Amino acid sequence: MHYAGGWMSVFGGKEVKRPLKAPSTLFLHGGPGASSRVERLWIKDLAHIDWWDQPRPAADDAMAALLRAVEDKLRRCADAFGGPVHLLSSSFGCELAVHLLRCMPARVSSLVMLAPVFDVPAAFAGLARAQLARTGAETLAPVLSTYRQLPSRTNFWALLEVLLASRNLFDCYWGAASREKMDAFVALLGERQTFDFASFRSTLDDFLIPRADGPVEFRGPVTAVLGSCDPLVDPATAIPAIRLRFPEAGILTVKTGHFPHLEVSSDMWEPEQLHRLA
Repeated sequence: MHYAGGWMSVFGGKEVKRPLKAPSTLFLHGGPGASSRVERLWIKDLAHIDWWDQPRPAADDAMAALLRAVEDKLRRCADAFGGPVHLLSSSFGCELAVHLLRCMPARVSSLVMLAPVFDVPAAFAGLARAQLARTGAETLAPVLSTYRQLPSRTNFWALLEVLLASRNLFDCYWGAASREKMDAFVALLGERQTFDFASFRSTLDDFLIPRADGPVEFRGPVTAVLGSCDPLVDPATAIPAIRLRFPEAGILTVKTGHFPHLEVSSDMWEPEQLHRLA
């Protein structure tokens, strides 16, 4: 919890005040090509979290460039904090967190994954199914059917082109119990641009090259928070993907859509509270 001068930690059952010298948690937002602007507008009482905006590379090696930037950011965060920091990752940002734990585990205290997306095409196919069921969009049905019959990269981008142009797509991301929050959130966000499609495409084109996955050698606490109404993350495939990387990970399901950190209180997802760490 917070007090006027910093962060209140728990040591031996007693709460001890210590000043905040640098953020103790690094946030890795979804995307790619997105930002943490929405979190900075919406969540203002967690000053110990660095709501970092990832760079938006558009080169042929965009994913590699993004990984280099993430490594550099974690290094600077841990150096500023004076030790390992917590990772709070969302959606595609969970891929970045896994990368960091593979190459820089000593700089990480714990990991929380919010609605982790490890299979981007499958996630957007799920979103397309939800949007089709919600709106009956005639233009979406044929490209979704084509992609499901032949899930190639060409058909994936054809599906994305129609999906991202469909009406009120953002509504699908939220849980049914969060509609009032969604309306307030949209009003707060206004006309601010939070998504760069050119970076999104160049990074994913680089990322979609097949690669090997396996267990991550990390001894700190790991928790995945899944939304029960999330159209992008199917527990039937997400949980095995989580277990593949983190066999001992805790899994928490909350009544949200794809944005647990925007829909429920921070004790359900904030790393220090969730893991009860000092």
